[in-house]
Amino acid sequence: MEGIINKIMEIDKLAEQKLAAAKKLQQQMAKEAVEEASKLEEKLKKSADRAIDNVEATNRHEFEILSEQQEKKYAGEMKRLDGFYDREHEKIENEIFSRIVGELS
Repeated sequence: MEGIINKIMEIDKLAEQKLAAAKKLQQQMAKEAVEEASKLEEKLKKSADRAIDNVEATNRHEFEILSEQQEKKYAGEMKRLDGFYDREHEKIENEIFSRIVGELS
């Protein structure tokens, strides 16, 4: 009978050891899962940052192209208006003067 009790106690002790080992393994696996999730999060953040940088670079390049086009258009319009002024300013000034003088008379 004593042998059976000792066997039961030995089995119980072995079961407790296996349970403790399983709990330790569970904790280790949970810790590794958290670490892996953290690494994955960091990897995803870096990937997102690179994607954002690429989009910003593309947008910056497109802006520079559009800005250059607008500057050329503006310069062309200013040149056209300067030409118009150079050709017509005396005529316009005389017409304004004539109207003013005509109203005063």
